[in-house]
Amino acid sequence: MPIWILVLVVTMTWYLNLIAGASDAAVEDVKNPLESGRAHGISIMPVVVMAVFFVLVALGVDALLDTTWGSRVVVGAHVLFGIACAIGFVRNYRYIQRYGPDD
Repeated sequence: MPIWILVLVVTMTWYLNLIAGASDAAVEDVKNPLESGRAHGISIMPVVVMAVFFVLVALGVDALLDTTWGSRVVVGAHVLFGIACAIGFVRNYRYIQRYGPDD
């Protein structure tokens, strides 16, 4: 497996995690709105740092476990994590559509 696929999958998975976290904050706004009228927020900085960190860890695991199996293990784990993030995002989207404000 080419190294660019490994880097792409790991990076995109962690940015999908950012989108899922933002959808969690939006659901929290619907469930428990702040009295000040402000929205709940999420910082993107931990995801950016973690994406870079996990790309480096993925490359290290890939090098330790042999190129073929290391890539498969790392990509497989991140695909499962990406699927979990996508399911969470869809669940949050449907919640907001059902119970969100009627604008």
